[in-house]
Parts: sequence; C-alpha cells; structure tokens
Amino acid sequence: MENPGARRILAMAAATVAALIAAVLPASAGQDSARQAPAQQDSAQQCAAGDLTVRIAEGHSPLPDRYRSFMVMFNGRKGVDCRLSGGLANVRFYDANNQRMNVPFLNYAYLTPPYESVHVSETGTAYVYIKAPKGGTIDFPVARMSFDVPTSPRSEMSTTWPSSVNGPLEFGKIMSGVS
Repeated sequence: MENPGARRILAMAAATVAALIAAVLPASAGQDSARQAPAQQDSAQQCAAGDLTVRIAEGHSPLPDRYRSFMVMFNGRKGVDCRLSGGLANVRFYDANNQRMNVPFLNYAYLTPPYESVHVSETGTAYVYIKAPKGGTIDFPVARMSFDVPTSPRSEMSTTWPSSVNGPLEFGKIMSGVS
C-alpha cells in the first residue's frame, strides 16, 4: 500500500528542486556569459608598427641583494587599442656615443611560446621584465636599447636605458604587469 504523505513530500521536493534548478541555471548561464564577455568583446587587433610608445625603468627586485630588475613598458599612442604578445627580438645595446655594446644574455627562452596576449592602449600597459645580476666584473655603461617588437609588421623600437648594467641579462616575455 502506498503512503500518500510520502508521495506528497516527494512531489514537493521534486518541485522545489526543479524551481531551484530553474532559478540557478539562468543565473549561472548569465554569469558564464558575463565571464566570457570581455574576451568576446575584446576584438582589438595585433599592434601595428607605429602604434606603440616605449620606455624603460628600473623596478624593485624580489632579490635586491642578487639582482636588479628593469621593466620595458609599452603603451598605445593616443586612440590606439591593440594587442601585443611574444618576445623582443634582435636586442641591441648602445653607449652614450652610440657605439654598440655586447651585453651578454643568459638565454633566449623569452622567444619560446606560449605567449600571453596583452591589451595595449594609452592606459593599458604591456611589460617585459629584465633581470640583471647585481655587481659583477663588467659594468656596461648602457645608454640606449634597440629591439624588434612582434607587431604586424615587425618593427624596430629604441629607447633610453636608465643606468649601467652587469650581464648576463635575462629577458621575460611580453606580459601583463605584476605587483
């Protein structure tokens, strides 16, 4: 013999679960859409030659007794909204007399994928972090750095370097900023 009270409890429980599912699914779907929306809305193209400004500054090293940290910072020119990814190539250093200097590099891992695609604009900045040993036997009086940027088409950029540096240098990939 069936228990009508148990049947009624099961029916109410099923209705409650169905109502909860109905209430939660649209909200979840909306949240998923909202989470995906920035990626879908960000239709910025790859940066082109001439879209970017660049500057280099010395930053705060996480190991200040062992390394110095430098940041190459890319922003878009006025009205530019684009994406930048990859690594710097054909990096060259020059002294104050514009004489090329052979500053050594530790490795070229920064040229190996995968790459982060970074949004660049007047206020959106892409970074390349450079690690330099503190102290050492050779002090390179660097005044300027030139390099190729992975734009479309590839372009050469040059900017002042903030201070003398010891090698070998270790370059990171183009990425979003870290705090």
